[in-house]
Amino acid sequence: MTPFAPADAIARAALPQKRKQPRIVNRWYLTLYLRHQPRWTLWLGAATIGFSLVSSALDLFEQRRQLSLWIVAGLVGWTLASLLKDVIATRRSIEEASGSRLQPLPAEDMAHFLEAVALPPELLEAGYRKCFGGHAVDVLKRTRFAGCSVYSPEVSRLLRERSARGLPVARFEPAPGAQRWPALGRWVGRWSPAFARGAWNFPLWTVPELSRRLQIPVVSALPAYTSGRLANEQKLRLCDDLTPAGLRGDPVLHVQRTDYLSDLVTGHITGIEVLDAAGHPMFDGVSTGFKRSARSARSDELRPLAQSSTSGQLGVSVMALGVSRTAAGEAQGHLYFVGQSLQSLASGGMLAPSGSGSLDWSDYTEAGDRFIEMGMLREMLEETWVGNWSSLTGRRGLSIVVTGHARMLHRGGKPEFYGLAVMPRGGDEHGVDDSEYEYSTETSAVRLPALSAQGLRDTVSTVMARHASNLSHPLFMALHFLDALAAEDPGLFEGMVAHALAAAPGSAPASALR
Repeated sequence: MTPFAPADAIARAALPQKRKQPRIVNRWYLTLYLRHQPRWTLWLGAATIGFSLVSSALDLFEQRRQLSLWIVAGLVGWTLASLLKDVIATRRSIEEASGSRLQPLPAEDMAHFLEAVALPPELLEAGYRKCFGGHAVDVLKRTRFAGCSVYSPEVSRLLRERSARGLPVARFEPAPGAQRWPALGRWVGRWSPAFARGAWNFPLWTVPELSRRLQIPVVSALPAYTSGRLANEQKLRLCDDLTPAGLRGDPVLHVQRTDYLSDLVTGHITGIEVLDAAGHPMFDGVSTGFKRSARSARSDELRPLAQSSTSGQLGVSVMALGVSRTAAGEAQGHLYFVGQSLQSLASGGMLAPSGSGSLDWSDYTEAGDRFIEMGMLREMLEETWVGNWSSLTGRRGLSIVVTGHARMLHRGGKPEFYGLAVMPRGGDEHGVDDSEYEYSTETSAVRLPALSAQGLRDTVSTVMARHASNLSHPLFMALHFLDALAAEDPGLFEGMVAHALAAAPGSAPASALR
């Protein structure tokens, strides 16, 4: 039996903060400001300095010091001309990009591509294998196809074991070159680790030049962009693959700061070809996350994360199990599910886990090595809870275990962690937080036939069969790892249930489990 250690400290140490809703971002912001933010900063700074100099020069002019005025006026005029030139060039690039065409692979061709993808030797040695199931969609035509991830059963087992012992997934450190001032960061970290992890010391990951050029045609083609709902957020990039050898020691994983737009123009457009206005290919739809296999000229090979040209945007998917007692004192458990709205790019209109999404850089800033578990908790609260978060997280008996890790092939090898959260919670205690109402339309709870490992497996099997036509790929993988937990480690699951049930109202001895 895997030893069990309650993870209440995760919830009590630092309550996840609600993410602020980004302002509506229009195309002018994305194309004229966001892509040239450093230049805008320089221009505004130069304009401010120029204004001050001109004001001073006016006084000098009154004193007939005209030479100074002309010098300053020339500098200001040069700055304004440079600004106007760049704005015109940017606008021209927008017009040129408007002629570009994006062509998603048909569902059948995408399925053949995923089946043919080869794995690199280091992942094969680590026991990684493909897992098809659930649905994925292309971001343009919203056509569904079978999603596919690669995972290692041994990596998943070791992750569960670390969680059960109260250990984080790994020690997370900045990737080499990911900090502006490493020495200063270490010095600041002595007094404030959270501040040392702030964005001030972590520049954004540099998007490949081709992907940067694809930003305008790709983003402008998205329905969320044309409707003004698309926003950019700071995300987190995982730079290393997980292996059994690494997890058995003192694992260290490296991270970088990235953003949402970088994922849209790298991993998220896997399987989408981009043609220029003349019909010539600009992007083949696969080269950022895959390379031509040395073992087969007819297949592409997944790039290890350390060699990937995608943003490697790290995500989490968690299933929540609430345990409670009926009026008669009977122990019961409910799994919570989320219905995604059509606004969701990855799983629009499908059934999703209790909480799923990409982790923010602020998750790492606030929680350090525990940001995986904290991110799972935040996503679960956003998507299945209404009201004050502390009213749920303040209850004793909450525990979280990381159940697995996988990389989504249809997203260019995007890394994802999966988990299970068990807590005292009634079957009617669910809803969508106001911060997620645009992306999640409803929540539901499914009661387990028996509050046991076998009861969990029966529920997983029932949900997969009943909702096969509407199951998102993240939910399929989350249930897959949940079934593996119940089958291979029933003691861990039943220990988590007993821990939560003991804190539930009207609690009884753990022997009441059936």
